[in-house]
Amino acid sequence: MANLTGAFDGSSDIKPLPPGEYMGKIFASERKFSKTRPENEYLNLTIDISDGVKKRRIWEILNIWNVNDTAATMAKQTFGEIKKAILGADAPDPKDSDELHEKHFGVVLAIEEAKNGYPAKNKVESYFKLTTTDIEKFKQNAQRHARELLSAERNSGGNAHPSPASAVAPAKSDAIFDDSAFDDDIPF
Repeated sequence: MANLTGAFDGSSDIKPLPPGEYMGKIFASERKFSKTRPENEYLNLTIDISDGVKKRRIWEILNIWNVNDTAATMAKQTFGEIKKAILGADAPDPKDSDELHEKHFGVVLAIEEAKNGYPAKNKVESYFKLTTTDIEKFKQNAQRHARELLSAERNSGGNAHPSPASAVAPAKSDAIFDDSAFDDDIPF
């Protein structure tokens, strides 16, 4: 065991990603019971978001099994949008949420302003199916960023060391699809 006394200060300087289009993939999913109303269940999706360089993890909570019909209907519509973005409009409904894991799709992010003592955060506005052009855009962004890092390193005589939170230098053109290259500011 390790003594962690004093290892955490409780502060965070994680900033939301700017509003716009990003690539996403579901990393994990779990069916959970509501803590305040045990008769309600929800699907908690952990989604990795990337523009090819910057990466974050967000959570989508879908109240699919809710006694409130309005909440359940809204959650089912959002789930349908996610399913279409991942599997396509004509695909059969998945039997298990695991069928949606590790498949890339498009996400339009907005920023939810800080409120009730919580900092500003990203929220999903919509989901969409990625085209080959979209994927190429993300790859080109990662490649451009890698070239900028190499150039900065050369121009500084080898002393340029960008912060780990902003540095992602893909070794190959599809490195943005490699989870080992996942670089985020989330402190866990």
